[in-house]
Amino acid sequence: MTSQEDPRQEEGRNVARIVWRWLLALVGAVAILLGSAVTAAGVWLDDTLDANDELTTASQVISAPACQTLLIEVSGAQVSADEWNRYAFVADRSEETIAIDVPGAQSSYLVGLADSDDVEERLLGAQYCLALSTEQGWTVERIAVVDELPDVGLSGLPGVWGRSSGAEAVVLPLPESGRTVVVSSDDGTDLGEVRLVGRYRIDGAGDAASIALIAGPSVIGVGVVLVLIAIFALRRRGRHEGSAD
Repeated sequence: MTSQEDPRQEEGRNVARIVWRWLLALVGAVAILLGSAVTAAGVWLDDTLDANDELTTASQVISAPACQTLLIEVSGAQVSADEWNRYAFVADRSEETIAIDVPGAQSSYLVGLADSDDVEERLLGAQYCLALSTEQGWTVERIAVVDELPDVGLSGLPGVWGRSSGAEAVVLPLPESGRTVVVSSDDGTDLGEVRLVGRYRIDGAGDAASIALIAGPSVIGVGVVLVLIAIFALRRRGRHEGSAD
């Protein structure tokens, strides 16, 4: 004898099944979207960052063919890329620097960052070059009242200094207003060209990219499984799919 189920119980199970199907489908869809976003972020970071977890700006070249010492006003030159503002949420784990090198250098050169007032005190009675940023690029002016003037002296000048033995870059903190970058050849030869590259380092960004490339596809997989369960496993069974008593 076949028992008859209460139609209200059957209707209640159907309603519960529908609710569960929609809930699982919604959670699955959210997981797929979230996993896709995480994967895309991981791919972008992996492609954009270098081996030091850094983003870099396009290089800016200053032509200084007749300059032994070059003063560069960088603070108003926007060496730091505007798009770096999007990483403000990791400001406590990031560092902005500027890499300066002389590509054609045949000998060592000195690169430093000093207070502009301290630098100006050394300029009287000396010759030097001044580089300023304009909308058209960098302009360089050679300052020398007479040719016999000595090059500006940098010995003992307070600041942050680094020396390169050749073409490798010297990395300095990104200059703020009131600070001047100084580049000077050690042997009195002309600099030729000076190259600036802004760097933005995010501590741990490389590890975050690796984790995202693993976690993102995993979350997508979970989302796909939930959606498949919602579509097939929890669908309302047809008349001939019921179990026999």
